Amino acid sequence: MFVNVLVDTSVWSLALGRPARHLNPVEKAQVAELGELINEGRARMLGIVRQELLSRIKTQSQFNQLRETLRSFQDEPLSATDYESAASFGNQCRNRATVLSFPPIPILSVTPPSSPFRFILCANNQ
Repeated sequence: MFVNVLVDTSVWSLALGRPARHLNPVEKAQVAELGELINEGRARMLGIVRQELLSRIKTQSQFNQLRETLRSFQDEPLSATDYESAASFGNQCRNRATVLSFPPIPILSVTPPSSPFRFILCANNQ
């Protein structure tokens, strides 16, 4: 049984923004995994990830090209409860002195046991 995978901005950025020759072996493996997920129809995107990717683009022509590429992927719907869960999770992390950025918090909020998503594909940008 295949499961769908929410793909974080960091992995999309590796795949869409950098030539393969500039990727290290771990990054190449992450991009290859994304390619497999796309080919299998299991890669999923949140609207906030789409927005973050498009917000980084410098020229209108690059923006238009990326927008068309990303239109192949529908945004996974989030409810008010998902955003509330994300806020609660972020507050809990902050109270424990754990720093998480946005959008990973909403991504985590839509991956409870009842979620159709079991995995999140993220890259370590450090």
